[in-house]
Amino acid sequence: MGTVQKVTVSLPIQDAQRFKQLSVKERRLFMQILSNWLNGEKLDLDVVMEFISNRAQKRGLTPEILEQILKEENP
Repeated sequence: MGTVQKVTVSLPIQDAQRFKQLSVKERRLFMQILSNWLNGEKLDLDVVMEFISNRAQKRGLTPEILEQILKEENP
């Protein structure tokens, strides 16, 4: 990412609390997504998918549950 500078962003309280609960890895992925978006670059699909996967796992989604959901959607 090169040289970095800290910035302050105002968020609704709930969003700020959620951001503070992100793991170091999730914050790194989020920063990559935000940086690409701010620079007008294409979002890196692998980074976005990794971020979503981490959040889903943190919320209890397992490979088994995902497989069951996919089977229910495509009988």
